[in-house]
Amino acid sequence: MIGTLLIAGGAMAGNYERSMRMFIDAAGGVDQKFAFVVAAGGEDPDETFQEYQDDFEKFGVKRENVVLVPLYAHHVVDKNSFNAMTGDHEYLAEILQDVRGVWFTGGDQYYIWQCFIRPDGTHTKALDQIHAIYQNGGAVGGSSAGAAIMSHVMIGEGNNQGIFAKETLFNYDTYDELCEIDDPIAPLIITRGFGFLKDYIVDQHFDRRPRLLRLIEACMLNREGTRVGLGISESTMMIIKENHLTVMGAGCVFITDCRKCKRLSAGSYSGVVMHALREGDSMDLITITK
Repeated sequence: MIGTLLIAGGAMAGNYERSMRMFIDAAGGVDQKFAFVVAAGGEDPDETFQEYQDDFEKFGVKRENVVLVPLYAHHVVDKNSFNAMTGDHEYLAEILQDVRGVWFTGGDQYYIWQCFIRPDGTHTKALDQIHAIYQNGGAVGGSSAGAAIMSHVMIGEGNNQGIFAKETLFNYDTYDELCEIDDPIAPLIITRGFGFLKDYIVDQHFDRRPRLLRLIEACMLNREGTRVGLGISESTMMIIKENHLTVMGAGCVFITDCRKCKRLSAGSYSGVVMHALREGDSMDLITITK
């Protein structure tokens, strides 16, 4: 029995408790075990995890049933001076044992990607274990960067300005160098995500940040042939169960269907079909990809 994906667009303060309670319910309730991946934050993993652990205790989950996945950005260690570094570390299997809900926090998806994807692009053992949790009826969710990693094709970086001014990149090979440059015009980076959504590209902070063109461009240029994008507003979450999408929150989920789109040039397109879904709306995703 396949599980539930709960994918939030970031800046969830107004709907945080509601979204977390939905995550808990999707995983089977307060008696289940939950794991948090805080790598995207790039620093202070213990502080970030402590906040979630405190909150989940208030929501009725036993404190010992809320665990930290000790994978962080490669320059970070936790209070125990530890960082498993790679999702192939043998200790992680024990951490994830009996977990029914996994949540990926926000920040920079590059740091999560470093932890769970091998240099050759394949899944680490921990990522395969999280997939197994999902395939066996568990819940997998994330916000902001934790949303971006959900799709098989992932947007790693970029903004609308970068579509016009910079060459699109198809891996993270030069990302560390790019981060050293103080340039508000960021190139589009398309790389491999975690594959929970096979036929869609997820984008976040949508309609708050300039990202519509980058999502369309990612749909048109990715090498996997993925032509449908899901852009999620801030303070908004989409819930996907058995290919049925529902919306919760203050904004919209924007579905950008580029299957019949023509790319005239970078940032210039014709034939894009867009749907905007708000809370209370739902859609069968199978009807989109047929």
